Amino acid sequence: RQRHMAAYIRLTRERGLLAQAQLQAERLAEEHRVRECDAALTIQFGSEISTELNQTVRNFVNSLEEEIRSGKLPQVIEYVPAVASTTIYFDPTINHVELISCLKQITEKSQKSKYICSHWELPICFDPSFTNDLDHIANHLNISKDEILNKFCNTTLQVFMIGFMPGFPFMGTIPNELSIPRKPSPRTQVPSQSVAIANKMCGIYPWESPGGWNLIGKMPIPLFDQNNTERPTLLRAGDYVSWRPITLDEFEFIVDNQKIKVDWDSCQAQMQ
Repeated sequence: RQRHMAAYIRLTRERGLLAQAQLQAERLAEEHRVRECDAALTIQFGSEISTELNQTVRNFVNSLEEEIRSGKLPQVIEYVPAVASTTIYFDPTINHVELISCLKQITEKSQKSKYICSHWELPICFDPSFTNDLDHIANHLNISKDEILNKFCNTTLQVFMIGFMPGFPFMGTIPNELSIPRKPSPRTQVPSQSVAIANKMCGIYPWESPGGWNLIGKMPIPLFDQNNTERPTLLRAGDYVSWRPITLDEFEFIVDNQKIKVDWDSCQAQMQ
């Protein structure tokens, strides 16, 4: 009888904690859409692609990192920020009530914080050997190639997230006049450090790989440095990127120097 009573009390307590967790999740979901499973949850801050929404994500992640560094969230195993959401992986044996309560507090706190990031001025070469899809872009958008390159170079982009492969930046947003769909059939090989656009996004391929975005130029600075244990990737989510057009001779000169020693400091424009 005592064993049955203890089991009943434990079951009641577990059901109570589950109810509390569900209530906390509902409160968190009042402002943000939350998808949850046994060992992870995703907080969706919105659905559009915009710098303002991505800044909200970055502010949340910045506050989350502070809590993790302080040792207040030992149950969090990993977190993955995206363009408009963040997925948090956690120990499935922990108390969901406590975790969701902490995340709700972090969400409220992050609304008052500002993420500090870097501004990079990256060289880009528009030699015809690098602008494989420029003619297609010009024909699709019905504007001249010079106008495309001018509009592109006059646009400062924000790194929304790093994904697809280590160091690949998803950056936005490019002007509506340059918005073009992905290629209907992706290439099997895209040269490393190619700069490409698709819809309202821009990306840079760190290595040779398959890809379906439209190639518009090439950047001579490596995006990934395996010897840099503190900062292996040049760009981080939240950073800003502007462009400096260079000639083919300048491109080859930078490539040769970067083979000797990867230098990212020369590309840093200012702190935001």
